[in-house]
Amino acid sequence: GTRVADVAAGVLGPADPRPITPSTLFCVFSVSKSILTLGVLRLIQEGTIGLDDPISDHWPAFAKNGKEGITVRHVLSHQAGLPDVAPKGDMTLDAFLDWEGMKRAVEDAEPAHLPGAQTRYHYLTYAWLCGGIIESATGRPYEEVLAEVVTRPLGVCGGLYMR
Repeated sequence: GTRVADVAAGVLGPADPRPITPSTLFCVFSVSKSILTLGVLRLIQEGTIGLDDPISDHWPAFAKNGKEGITVRHVLSHQAGLPDVAPKGDMTLDAFLDWEGMKRAVEDAEPAHLPGAQTRYHYLTYAWLCGGIIESATGRPYEEVLAEVVTRPLGVCGGLYMR
């Protein structure tokens, strides 16, 4: 399309008085859950995975510690029993930003309840669960898959950040 406006106003925040520009990146936090969900749903649509497939069919290391029955549907409906997995002994920001380390923490986690028994918002783990499904099912980095099937077709500049 044709750009009709390119404006920005305000400052980054109370602790950072730098002005916002049209190229300022913003973390969209849980809005990224919808982008990841779209990525998983596109894989379902194209037949790469099934909604009721056990995650371990595509991500074998996920099956540890009683998680072999957790399905893609359980994850998408926040019924997988893994709402707040954290890396063992390391609750630092660096640990949470370590993609592979957090995927291992999800792999090593024990569910808080049986899959489907409860709905508990997976506020912390949803990205690693969906991203792990996407990467394991496609053999490609989740960002690459999301760019191809979600963000680029929508004209969004990136999956977890927007300009």
